[in-house]
Amino acid sequence: MLVEKSKVDQLIDLVNSRYFGWKGFEDDRFLEEERDYKVETVKRAKELLNETVLAGLIESKAYSELFERIEKIGKDNNLLFNSIPTSGDLRLLFSTKINKEAFSKEFFNLLYGSGSSEERLEKFCNFVEKSGEKSYWTFPTYFLFIVYPESEYFVKPSVVSWFANFFGFAFSRKPDARSYKLLKDYSFELMKALSDFNPKDMIDIQSFIWVAYRESIGKIILPQKKKEFGKFFNEFLEEYFNTEKGQAHFQEYESCRKQGRKNFEYVLKEWEKGNDITDLVLKKLLPYDQNSAEKDPDVWNHVAPAVNIYIKKEI
Repeated sequence: MLVEKSKVDQLIDLVNSRYFGWKGFEDDRFLEEERDYKVETVKRAKELLNETVLAGLIESKAYSELFERIEKIGKDNNLLFNSIPTSGDLRLLFSTKINKEAFSKEFFNLLYGSGSSEERLEKFCNFVEKSGEKSYWTFPTYFLFIVYPESEYFVKPSVVSWFANFFGFAFSRKPDARSYKLLKDYSFELMKALSDFNPKDMIDIQSFIWVAYRESIGKIILPQKKKEFGKFFNEFLEEYFNTEKGQAHFQEYESCRKQGRKNFEYVLKEWEKGNDITDLVLKKLLPYDQNSAEKDPDVWNHVAPAVNIYIKKEI
């Protein structure tokens, strides 16, 4: 496995675009926005979800209290989506298909059972599927991450899919041991590549990847997508833009822009006079199609219309 230096440098540049002059994982801005609150959740989890506590709750059949503790840690920060309990990342806790006793034992095994974390993850997800619910990445990996921040990774599918595409490895949308192991392997390789910046654990690496992902939107085009875009763009040039019809269409934009500027100046003057400009805004500042312009010559006729009927009439 090879985490290419050029790729790592791109990620560092992205993090720098968020934290200008970023020198490492001790950057105060990074700590405040990305690390400190996760560390606080880890501390609370050690109190509420440690092995001894969970074993005692299961032995005394205090399943409702165990569920409450899971929910409290799940809502301790903004990593999970919790706005709608029955469809959020903690939805398993509210499922009518899930047996509380069985779930409590499987949750315990997810965190403290035998076997590797990848095997325990897959076993837990198999239990969820057999219970009649769909398995998903966020719930089990969140709690693995919070209980074992030194070794486990929290999977947000959109972020991890981006990370996998960036480094060119396959990642399943459905939780499985192979994908989780591969993700962890790449994460640890990235951690080694970032050793000069002194990362401490997977909290730093997960945060680093999240920041890079967020900053990458609109900034990075993967090679495959760039190739696809080039193909479609060349087709567009050949089949439309460079044709007589395409050039005629293109030339119309300048006249539309000039008319738009005139319309704006006119509306502004009427507003400064204290006149009601409602109709003027709707007619002069919204781009109408040819049919609308033929019916009402006062509207702004545009080569790239967004409106095909007078909005005020519809309202």
